[in-house]
Amino acid sequence: MEGCGENLHESAVTGCLKTTTLLGFSITSNYGEKYICFVFSFFERKIKEYHKKTGKAMRDFKNTGIGLRWNNFFRVYFILPRLRRGIKNANFSLLANNCNGGFIYHDLGLQFRSPTINMYFIHDHFLRFLEDFDYYISQELVKCKYPTFTEPNNSPICNLGSGDKKIELHFLHYHSFSECCELWEKRKKRLNKNNLFIVMAAFDKAEEECVKRFDNLPFKNKVIFIERPMPAYKSAYYIKGYEHTGLGVLSRFSGFCGKRIFDQFDFVKWFNTNG
Repeated sequence: MEGCGENLHESAVTGCLKTTTLLGFSITSNYGEKYICFVFSFFERKIKEYHKKTGKAMRDFKNTGIGLRWNNFFRVYFILPRLRRGIKNANFSLLANNCNGGFIYHDLGLQFRSPTINMYFIHDHFLRFLEDFDYYISQELVKCKYPTFTEPNNSPICNLGSGDKKIELHFLHYHSFSECCELWEKRKKRLNKNNLFIVMAAFDKAEEECVKRFDNLPFKNKVIFIERPMPAYKSAYYIKGYEHTGLGVLSRFSGFCGKRIFDQFDFVKWFNTNG
């Protein structure tokens, strides 16, 4: 749970980008990436054909088995060093409605300067959290007695606020209520309100009212990821390729070159130019 995100700029990556080759191609070159994607796409296509013939259910090859191991390897050794060299604004605080925030901090090798790590809000409760941010961030977590729904792994669910202002926080990757409170308070103390960024992902298909509420939030640096274009809202960012299915989990790999779905958005440029 602590991980490298608790220690500023602790990096887990090493290696020389210039000398690494695969069958004569530089892995980090455009040709190298295209070659890798071609090879893995070929195997994925053959596997799909096999499952179609046999009627067996197919797993997501990019995010399971050898495909997942390859993507993790490629991201750690060839993508993360480039991202970490590029980040200049390193003391930002990122508030997120789900685990994307933790992935971004970890990918950049930065300390967690936000309490919203490894947990999620339902859309309405995240918007309420941000619409009255000063109130909610001053409240202490309370164990939720009557959650809207429970998690399959029985992970802790907490409340912030009271009465009509009560909202739920689902700490999906935590083991106990005491752990939630300890890390929430620890990371809350690091919050940098003068260098604040907000990211929200519509888990399924985005409702326009939700996007409108987000766009009206009183924060300068904010982005909401949606599955279709909504040019009327400045903070809306269209993630391509998920128009019919909804976005789902944006931290999943989108191909075979170590890129996550949310890499369609340039977080490093966003942090650097708006900090």
